[in-house]
Amino acid sequence: MLEILVLSVLSPNIAARARHKGRAVLPFVFLLLGYWAWGQLLGGFAGAAFAIMLGYEPDLLLAYVTSWVGAIAGTVVAFKKVNAVPVPTSHMSAAAATTTITPVTDRDNYEHDDHHDRDRGWGPIE
Repeated sequence: MLEILVLSVLSPNIAARARHKGRAVLPFVFLLLGYWAWGQLLGGFAGAAFAIMLGYEPDLLLAYVTSWVGAIAGTVVAFKKVNAVPVPTSHMSAAAATTTITPVTDRDNYEHDDHHDRDRGWGPIE
């Protein structure tokens, strides 16, 4: 139950950061939920495995605490990812900011070809 309250506070926060970056909100909210769940699951397993390695009986309190540590680690990774997204420039949209422009290398004039190589960029033929 406590996890739902924490995620209900963190989800609008990561959504606001994604919106500020000009990105879609829903993928980053799902990223947060996924990293939280996997972090909590792996943290709980790590805590139980650590207790077994030390020769103790697996304790639910230790597994619960380490699952919270894993969930916090997953949350930190999700927020690092949304913070790493670049902000698009003001005169371009988000899609245009990520588009790469390749230079045109073919300078051949197909409408008028006088069979000289100067329109191919090789220099004048004397």
